Amino acid sequence: MICRALKLWLLSCCLVSGVALGAELPMVDWGRWSQADLAQLIASNRHITAPGERIAALSAPFLETPYAAGTMIGDPQTAERLVVNLAGFDCFTFLDVVEALRRASDLADFEVQLQQVRYFGGDVDYARRRHFFSDWVAADAAAIADVTAAVGQGRARLVVKQLNRKSDGTPWLPGIPVVRREVSYIPTEQVDAAVL
Repeated sequence: MICRALKLWLLSCCLVSGVALGAELPMVDWGRWSQADLAQLIASNRHITAPGERIAALSAPFLETPYAAGTMIGDPQTAERLVVNLAGFDCFTFLDVVEALRRASDLADFEVQLQQVRYFGGDVDYARRRHFFSDWVAADAAAIADVTAAVGQGRARLVVKQLNRKSDGTPWLPGIPVVRREVSYIPTEQVDAAVL
């Protein structure tokens, strides 16, 4: 009877908390950060309303964080898990974390925002992960603007890409469809002090 009551209590806790049964809990590595320090970082920058200034303030403490590849968990054969890793970043996860911190109202909201930033519709699933930088603009054009052409001062180029297709026609990422997308960029040789 006690065992059955305990099972029912655990089931009700999972349902009330929104944790799906069988769902994996996020994998968390706070790195050098304590939860209190991260909460303080979010709180101390909430007064900054200009997005660029807030991003600069939130990202600065992470600039010496080591590069770490392959920190995500999930592929067509492995169930996706939300990874919160502040111990090491690749360029994409660095941006995910900084944008989630910018959006977060507090520490508890940070994980929610990271999930929203990293996955279409916030659904933790390999096929719903934003695998390409241009996914941010394509999926949320009202909130994120591509300013490449304006910043490029006439030097930007527009190309049509077949995202996730190698030159031999095979996919870079198995299980992810090929997406046709126009991408603006500034050629390296055109980046000078005026563009910067």
